[in-house]
Amino acid sequence: MTSKVKAGILKAFNRYLEEGGFPEFLRFGDPEYLKRTYDDIIYRDIVSRFGIREVKAFQQLVQFVFSNAGKEASNNSLAKAVGIKSPMSVRSYIGYLEEAYLVFELYWFDPSLKRQYAGQKKLYVMMLISTV
Repeated sequence: MTSKVKAGILKAFNRYLEEGGFPEFLRFGDPEYLKRTYDDIIYRDIVSRFGIREVKAFQQLVQFVFSNAGKEASNNSLAKAVGIKSPMSVRSYIGYLEEAYLVFELYWFDPSLKRQYAGQKKLYVMMLISTV
């Protein structure tokens, strides 16, 4: 493999990392497409599917999680940060985001699964949209 070919592969990979893999966005470069895709996932796929009544609180949680990706959090701390009364609602909302492949959780290892799930975790975002 020549260095020119390697450079082309690295350039394409960097573009993928920066711009994502949505074919329509890559073809036309329209940031509004990403915004529409995000809105469709949040409102059509999650809010309507799971019957979320506290849409504003859910929206704030999503924005908080996206802007604090990779930081330690617990259901209690997330609930307090966005003003949701029940940590169990936060648990459900995070589960919905996981089902939509927007975020995933990593827990600190502990031999006790009970302590592992009750403790701090990190949330990682799979879909970053700069226009959100």
